[in-house]
Amino acid sequence: MTMDGFFLLCGHMLGDFMLQNDWQATNKVVPYPRGPQPLEGPEALKYDMEHAAGDIGTIACLTHCSLYTISIVIFSWWWMPLWGIATTFLTHYIIDRNRLARTYMKYCGQEKFATGVFSPWSILAVDFTMHMLVFAAIIAIKSIWPH
Repeated sequence: MTMDGFFLLCGHMLGDFMLQNDWQATNKVVPYPRGPQPLEGPEALKYDMEHAAGDIGTIACLTHCSLYTISIVIFSWWWMPLWGIATTFLTHYIIDRNRLARTYMKYCGQEKFATGVFSPWSILAVDFTMHMLVFAAIIAIKSIWPH
């Protein structure tokens, strides 16, 4: 069990950095439009275009998270339970699609850290930490509940 964290780190680096292309990185955070859908006119067309962009964001994030999860499985197939694989995929999707690292920094008083001289590396570090905390939880739970 002592190497599990190292192997997860290797899978993370492969999936989150080496296999994520520009299209995935750029589009995985494109949001869906907010508010009620207009029924007609130019606003309806604008809404439809924004909704299509949100679909592209979902597809980009699902593609990235799938490749990421495959990378994790490559480095942990001999010990990672199915619930750990599912947790990896779901939490990665939630963190990346919703920009949780940036949101966390905004609401925890790290706005200058997120936008100042250390940006974008500060956001990347918080994002990385969130993913590592998920892995720490998976390893901890698996050690007390090995099923």
